[in-house]
Formats: sequence, structure tokens, C-alpha cells
Amino acid sequence: MAQKNTKHIQQKIEQADIAKKANPLDLSSDQDLTIGIMNLLAIEGATPPDSNLHQMVSDMRAQLLTRIVPANSDLLEMSIRLLGLAMGYMDAAVHQSAPDSYKTYDMAYGAYSAFWGLNMGLIGIADVEKMQFDSN
Repeated sequence: MAQKNTKHIQQKIEQADIAKKANPLDLSSDQDLTIGIMNLLAIEGATPPDSNLHQMVSDMRAQLLTRIVPANSDLLEMSIRLLGLAMGYMDAAVHQSAPDSYKTYDMAYGAYSAFWGLNMGLIGIADVEKMQFDSN
């Protein structure tokens, strides 16, 4: 069931991305920006909260995220959680053996797809809260 929803969400994301690009061959998109934001979340989580670096990275992440998610939106907290979850799963998958890493990458993809589904209005926060992004 989750894979069927993930495929549907991915198709909608691709359709919306193509529709908003003036040049379909242009590789820049909001999806590219989310990869950078996920890396900033990882750096933010790895630095001491009271450091200057942490504050600088946190400010940069917040500013960049508002390009995709409205700053005062209820979606912001859930969006950060989903991107952080996707990044965490991708990081964990790198350190696993092949069978386990495939499952973990699938979980990362599910969280990432849920982020886009949420921010494109295809699913709601309540829908995301019902989703399971673990191997159970």
C-alpha cells in the first residue's frame, strides 16, 4: 500500500516539476534544493547547539526551506522532520550491507516522497502521521 502511494506521489511531483519549468531540460529545481537542506540538517545535528557554526547553519537551513515551505506554515515542522528522517535513513544505508541498505533507502525515499506529497497538497499532516517509515 505504501509503495503504491509513493509511486502516485512521485508521479504528481514529476508532473508538477515539469509543468513549472520553462525549459524541461533545466536540471535546477526545488528537489535539488532539498538535498542541500538535508545536508544542512545533518550538519546542524552534528554541531554543538551553542556554537556559531550551528547558528549559522540553522539560519541558512531555515532561510532556504522557506523557498519551498511557507515560513509560518503548519507544514514547516513536519517538513523538517521528513527531510531529517530521509537524510538519516540515507546516512544509515551507506553503512549497511546490500540487502539492508536497499530497505533503508526505500524508507528514505518514502519519507522524501511524503515531504513532497505534503508540500504539494497531495496528502495532509494527519496522513503523514499515519505513515510508517520503518522496516516493521
